[in-house]
Amino acid sequence: MEEKYPIQRLGGANLIESFLRSPDLSKEDLNTLNQCQIYLQVWTLSDIADGFGLQITGKAVQGQRDLSRKSTDKWNKYACQLR
Repeated sequence: MEEKYPIQRLGGANLIESFLRSPDLSKEDLNTLNQCQIYLQVWTLSDIADGFGLQITGKAVQGQRDLSRKSTDKWNKYACQLR
């Protein structure tokens, strides 16, 4: 099965899959992270990293969408609770 949102750079990661692998996150934490991901309209770590892939952008840390990134997804369909 082809991945709909392929990893964009070497060492990249799908955010929600990474969150789900973390044993320290509660269901509430996961739901909050999911909502942040939906609000920011991002799928991968590359979507919120700087051009060098060394750090998370200031906008992402502050919870601001990067309006220079255009998404064709209809993000409202993803607004659901993780189970």
